[in-house]
Amino acid sequence: MKTTQLFLCLCLIIGNSHLAKATTYYLDSEDGSNQNDGLSPTTAWQNAIMTALVPGDSVLYKRGGEWNRRWYFSVPATASQPIYLGAYGDPSSPLPIISGILPIAGADDPNNWTANGADIWALHLNRTPGRLFLDGEEYLTADALPEIGIPDSENVQGSWYWDINDSTLYVQATQNPALAYSSIEGSWDYAIFDFFTAHYYEIENLDIRGGSGAAIRMFATRDAEISHCKLGNASASGILLTYANVDGTNQSCERISIHDNTFDSKFTFHYGTVPSNDTYRGCDDGIRIAHGGDYCIIYRNVFKNWGHNAVELKGEFSTTTGANYNLIYDNYITAPDIPYAHPFGADGILGHCQFNEFYRNRAEHCRTASQINGNDNWVHHNIIAYIRDSPAKNTPTAYAFLISVYGNTLVCQNNRYEHNTIVDADEAAFFIRTYNIPNQISGNIIQNNIIYNTGQSPLNNAYEIGTGLVIDDANNGVDGNSYFNNLFYSAAPNAKAVYAYGNYYAAPDFSSLDGVDGDVIQQNQDGDPLFTNLSIGDYTLLVSSPAINQGRNGLLLTDYLLNDRIIEDTTDIGAIETPPNCFTDLQLDNVPLLNTTYEAQNSITSRAYLPPQAISTFKAANSIVLKDGFSAAQGSSLHAKIENCGAPNLRISKEDANSTALNPLLTKSQLQLYPNPIAPTSELTVRYDLPEVGAIQLQLLDIHGRVLKTVNKINESTGIQELTIPMRSLLPGIYYLRIYGQAVHLGQLFIVGQ
Repeated sequence: MKTTQLFLCLCLIIGNSHLAKATTYYLDSEDGSNQNDGLSPTTAWQNAIMTALVPGDSVLYKRGGEWNRRWYFSVPATASQPIYLGAYGDPSSPLPIISGILPIAGADDPNNWTANGADIWALHLNRTPGRLFLDGEEYLTADALPEIGIPDSENVQGSWYWDINDSTLYVQATQNPALAYSSIEGSWDYAIFDFFTAHYYEIENLDIRGGSGAAIRMFATRDAEISHCKLGNASASGILLTYANVDGTNQSCERISIHDNTFDSKFTFHYGTVPSNDTYRGCDDGIRIAHGGDYCIIYRNVFKNWGHNAVELKGEFSTTTGANYNLIYDNYITAPDIPYAHPFGADGILGHCQFNEFYRNRAEHCRTASQINGNDNWVHHNIIAYIRDSPAKNTPTAYAFLISVYGNTLVCQNNRYEHNTIVDADEAAFFIRTYNIPNQISGNIIQNNIIYNTGQSPLNNAYEIGTGLVIDDANNGVDGNSYFNNLFYSAAPNAKAVYAYGNYYAAPDFSSLDGVDGDVIQQNQDGDPLFTNLSIGDYTLLVSSPAINQGRNGLLLTDYLLNDRIIEDTTDIGAIETPPNCFTDLQLDNVPLLNTTYEAQNSITSRAYLPPQAISTFKAANSIVLKDGFSAAQGSSLHAKIENCGAPNLRISKEDANSTALNPLLTKSQLQLYPNPIAPTSELTVRYDLPEVGAIQLQLLDIHGRVLKTVNKINESTGIQELTIPMRSLLPGIYYLRIYGQAVHLGQLFIVGQ
């Protein structure tokens, strides 16, 4: 815990350090010139940085512009004077595009192509094109040269293949590709932004595309921050962090902060198995920490359609540190358009993939399991839903977690998987096995998880429908693990929660096997967790849920929604803790009231806000007081009753109940939000009427009352004012925007998916 607290403090310093700058340089891809001095938007450079950067410098790319080239950075900066790479120009214009999608050398010359059988053409090419684009359209690679043009099990065919053995690109075409296509392009360079020991950099508001390896690659780089970027379009990976040999020593990346970015591969081929093999044939990882990344934080990012892992950690070399002490939290992961996608992966030899923490992430519509192994890693308070088996594999994939080892030197021991909510999977929630590798899978703890309707369609009927946990110990390598206080439910008739030791067991019967093979098995149970609203993904628990107060207490302080983890005597099972039936005293300040009953044993005081159409009820035994500042929108209604505490319709979080009011400055304001609904990649315009000069504060909140974004503005004039707020990385749903003055005004904002 002390290590985590220190690390977060350091990141806060880094995140604010770019306030002190030396020289700011400008790049304009259309109207700039490399003969300019680059010191202003009107004298911007065009396509190169025409001077050596020094600590404190900023390089700004013009919004709406595009640069097709690789950029290399090796100048280290300092904590007090970082180097800043960002954007300038009209905020309504697209982010600057830094692209590595380039014409393939020699592909436009018909003489460089030779026929290689029926409709197959060959071009000598000494490196892979990564992803191939013909006339601007991406084409799917084949799994092997003989598979070009052969439909797979999904009736999808690969159209090209790069053979590493003879350094040749093979393309399917009815005539010479140089004549058939006006442009033949690939993700040509390995990385588009390359950093080598380039410490203390900040990268923000850029759209970085392409890269046969990654859009951004960092070698042995420390204390960098990457935020509010779009990464990975046409790339193999979004970000690669790895080690480098510096002065005879292998050095890792350290303290890299990656947050509030969108990692969208734009890869949407739904392919299947091919005759010669079954594998993935697309892009790779959203973020990959390969054998050299420690103390990094990855949070509040959106990952979409990554063909391997959204985030992968690798520590397989004894000569490098590996991937350790990294925090991965509050990310959203989905892969609805591709057939093969893990949310997370972590593997390593002992001591080289350890003490990483994955928490408060939400993964939906993926087709492959998270494989978080290594040692002493912690996986908690994640929500994983709607997992389907991959048509690109002949083996089952749709587990939430596949716990195993995948090499003779790798380990899977002393990891904790707890307080996860797993809903609707073709395969079991947990599958634990050795894959015929003798290493022990031991010392792991699986506890306090809700496992709901999993094992719904096991591939090839490998086990019975409705199974939530499968322990395959046939090779005698799975023992000495602990299974505590998990709640299993399946709607399938006569379903059994667990398959272990060669038999099927209901959860209580499984717990009776405590001690078999050195396993510790206690307090597991069967039962419907009674989610509040499963159809909209609301996994809070109804007051009668059998998961309430049935968990095993551990080290955790807050839940998925940042509620206190232990509110009553013991913790709840699952990702979300349910607050008590009613508070002793309840104060609701400056929060949107929900369609629910708020209860207190003694008193309720409120200066909250009733949104349009909201119907809320206050119940308290002694007093209900609406204080100055309480407001209600037209069409809403509030009911107040003096009576004893009962069971509310919906329990609210402690954070909502104890929110703090701000000192008001405004006397009157009208708030308009547009566009509404809005896409999560757009910018929201906020218009308000200011009767007097002064400062205001705007806050963007989610439906749980958590503040996601704060904007402070000093208004130096009265009347109609406007500002824009980026909506980056917000998930589909309903959000609220508050504006603080002498009154509180609340707009309702609908965020829609792309």
